[in-house]
Amino acid sequence: MNSNNLGDLTFHTMANDWKTIIGKTLPELKTQILEDQIPELKKYITGFGASALNIFDVEENKFLFVDNTIELVTGIPRELYFTKGAKYIFTKATFSHMPKIVSSTLHQRRFFNSIDEKDYDNFIVNREFSYRGDEPKWVLHQVLKHIKNTKGKVFAVAVLQTSIATIKSDRNFRYYIYNKETNSICYPKQKNSAKKSFQNQLSSREKEIVSLLKKGQTNKEIADVLHISFHTVRTHRKNIFKKLDCKNIVDLIKRTQ
Repeated sequence: MNSNNLGDLTFHTMANDWKTIIGKTLPELKTQILEDQIPELKKYITGFGASALNIFDVEENKFLFVDNTIELVTGIPRELYFTKGAKYIFTKATFSHMPKIVSSTLHQRRFFNSIDEKDYDNFIVNREFSYRGDEPKWVLHQVLKHIKNTKGKVFAVAVLQTSIATIKSDRNFRYYIYNKETNSICYPKQKNSAKKSFQNQLSSREKEIVSLLKKGQTNKEIADVLHISFHTVRTHRKNIFKKLDCKNIVDLIKRTQ
């Protein structure tokens, strides 16, 4: 992906002329695009642990949006995301996880370079790792969406970070890519194993909720679809995760393929 080009002009040349062409500066246009999408993106927040949405500009290599709850999730003050940037945030990861983060990032880049840009949003990239501190902050880091400009080119990615401190976890670094179209983990390739069928473990209502969770619907949306209360959905969801020994939605997807 050549993210420094918009049409036939370089990013910086176009940025200088953008105000004259369409009446807005490029930063103003990006802000408008984000304001239109952030409410929809926040629907990905599940309610499991503390969560924070951030949006990273891949053209300018800087954060465009960071939720106020980010320090609760990562232990890093929100203002440092804007003043110090991504390189500084990366250095706050646990030392043993840094090589794995670099390796997975390189794989992620190769993966998306191998597919059409129009298909990017069929995939969610997930990492489980920790940030350093008095008490390490373990997070599920999910690249949820690639955000495009008016030319149809990706200029930013939306990332959701969710604390997994209160969720059962073996505290191992993980990296995986989930294909939303096939409801499956496409990387790494899953080995065939004799897993107990989830069909025999869940009630009919729980299976309905699993199906909706795998489509990315929130607890409130599921309650509306099934005409039950939000609290009932939350209880079912808790029971599903306990029965299937799941830590997060990605685990749920793997166990119900």
